[in-house]
Amino acid sequence: MRPLVQKRFKRMGEGSYKWVGTQFPTFADAQEADMSLTDYETFVYGAGHLDAADPVKQLQKIERNRSGWSRYSKRLISIAYGAMTPTFASGPRDANGSAVTGR
Repeated sequence: MRPLVQKRFKRMGEGSYKWVGTQFPTFADAQEADMSLTDYETFVYGAGHLDAADPVKQLQKIERNRSGWSRYSKRLISIAYGAMTPTFASGPRDANGSAVTGR
């Protein structure tokens, strides 16, 4: 195996290998999207915020917002499942919330 490939696999195993993939507008992709190449380029560059004055700053802002929504949704899920957990954990309950035992 080539040294660079070995280094990449080693870093992947360690979890320290960072990379990014992106869409490069091609005629074939534009055709698949039923768009002209110019329209498709505009779409791809806009989706990646490459048309922004400072694309890195724009993407960092999006990441902060996404992280906030992620924390918010995890909290909602925790509240929803936390509210249901006692019912599942302690067995069936009647309409008043009292445990139903035996038949």
